[in-house]
Amino acid sequence: MCRRPTEAPAPRAQGAVGLGLGSPGGDVTRAGFGALLAVGVRCVAVRGARFRYGYASVRDAGALMAEGYTGHACVDAATLAPTRVPEWLRKAVAAADPG
Repeated sequence: MCRRPTEAPAPRAQGAVGLGLGSPGGDVTRAGFGALLAVGVRCVAVRGARFRYGYASVRDAGALMAEGYTGHACVDAATLAPTRVPEWLRKAVAAADPG
C-alpha cells in the first residue's frame, strides 16, 4: 500500500475525466461488529484508456475478509471519447508499485 502523497495535476484541467465502469467484489469470510479491518489498495492494471484498482480487506491477524476491484476509464472532458490514461498517472502508478 502506498502511503506517500502524490502531486498530480487536476485531470479535468487537462481535458480528461475518469469514469467508474464497475465494482465487482465479494466476501471471503464475515467480520463481527467492531472488528478492526485494514484495506489495501493497488492499481493492478493500466492499459490504453482503462485502469483498475484492486482492494483487499484483512483482519488484524492477516485473514482475508473481502476482495474486489473497481474499473475506470479516461475520457475526453468535452467529447466523452476514450482517451489514454495521462502520462502523469502512469508514472505515479509505476513509482508507487514498481514490481
